[in-house]
Amino acid sequence: MPPSSSTPRANWATIARIVLATILAGILMVAFNLATSGNRSSALNAERLSISFVSGVLYGAVLMPLAMRLPPRRMIRVTSLFVTLYITGTLTDLIEAYFFTSLLTPGTLVAALVIGLLPALAVSLIVALLVSTTHPGAEQPNRKRSISSWAWRLLLAGLLYVPAYYAFGALVTPIEHPFYSDPAFVAQLQTRTPPDSVIIPLETLRGALFALALVPTLRVMPSCSWATLVYLTLIGVVIEAIVPLLGLVTWPLPMRLGNLAELTGDALVRAAVALLLVAFPPLLDDREAWPRPLRRLSPSWRSPR
Repeated sequence: MPPSSSTPRANWATIARIVLATILAGILMVAFNLATSGNRSSALNAERLSISFVSGVLYGAVLMPLAMRLPPRRMIRVTSLFVTLYITGTLTDLIEAYFFTSLLTPGTLVAALVIGLLPALAVSLIVALLVSTTHPGAEQPNRKRSISSWAWRLLLAGLLYVPAYYAFGALVTPIEHPFYSDPAFVAQLQTRTPPDSVIIPLETLRGALFALALVPTLRVMPSCSWATLVYLTLIGVVIEAIVPLLGLVTWPLPMRLGNLAELTGDALVRAAVALLLVAFPPLLDDREAWPRPLRRLSPSWRSPR
């Protein structure tokens, strides 16, 4: 049989595995919701279980491009997918919630972080085992960095996230302010606003964690591609914004849309910073190795001789 005739069959097999993995991820999230939910109302459960299924499907779908580029070793695959999903979603969200709401104590925060490990790990296992490597990622220059080099880049990525956090928050203030000015709505959310002395180090930490969560993707995706920027942004939008907002059914639609716009802007800035800073080649004088977006910003630049 000619090689070309086997290609469509292989493509269909890959598509079938992807569909199966996303469906299983959705079923897994439904099972987790049933196991942890204390409310047995059939109407409420029907709505929440539907949201859980869609959330699992979205988790699986957004991890697919990464899974198809990761090396075949299972431990690397599971760890990379888990780091991306757990840090971007559960870890950063709960750390912020601890300071911005009165819902969490130190004990419940730790418990929530541990419980959140289970679905993130299970989804990562499903995707890693069912979706094989079809487009192995080429070795990127950032693989050869020292720990100190990674550390200062992640720290700087965290610091650069802070102004983006404040800027996009200010942009959506006209949308969200009427709701946060409503005492009944604020009481329902049990929110509180910490001082800037808390927010700045908190968001610096979260920015660094967000950058860390993108490292597995940066290690296998080409750094000279706009598609990589889009995918890095999509990881943040889906995991940090869309999935959590799906569950906030009691929030008014304008409030959810405002949050979606704010978190999308945050994700775009984090992706750009990660691509240009964390993924930046070690040899700064090699312009040909620079990410294409940055090369286009300085077309007249020439390497020093």
